[in-house]
Amino acid sequence: MFDERGVGYDIPGWVVSDPEDVVENDGLEKEDLGGEKGKGRAEDVGELVSVKVRLSDRSTDVTLKIGMRQTAGAICSGVQEKIGMRKMRLLYLGRVWSETKTLEELGYKEGDVVSAFIFDEQ
Repeated sequence: MFDERGVGYDIPGWVVSDPEDVVENDGLEKEDLGGEKGKGRAEDVGELVSVKVRLSDRSTDVTLKIGMRQTAGAICSGVQEKIGMRKMRLLYLGRVWSETKTLEELGYKEGDVVSAFIFDEQ
C-alpha cells in the first residue's frame, strides 16, 4: 500500500481481506434507518480553483480542480491519478508545501503555478 507521497508500506493480508460478517443489502432505504437528513454530506471543500501543476520530469503541466479547503495532499493524489503512482514534493513560491495543510493555509492564489518535483522510486 502507498500513501499520498508514494511511500510504500507492507500491510498484513488480514487487514485488507474482505469482511465475513457483513450483510449485503437488507432492503432498507436510507430514510428507514431513522437517521437525520443531511448526515453524511460531503465535506465543504471551499471555493473550487484551477491549480496548474508543473511536473519536473516532463515538459507538461497538469491542471486540477481543487477546493481551497482541501489539503495539498489532494493535489498529489490528483497528479498521481493522471501520471501514475510516483513520489513527489510540491513547491510554491520557493517553499515546500506540507501535504496536511489546506490551500487557504498555504496562501495559494488562483492562476499561480505549483511545482511538483517527481522522484524515481528505488
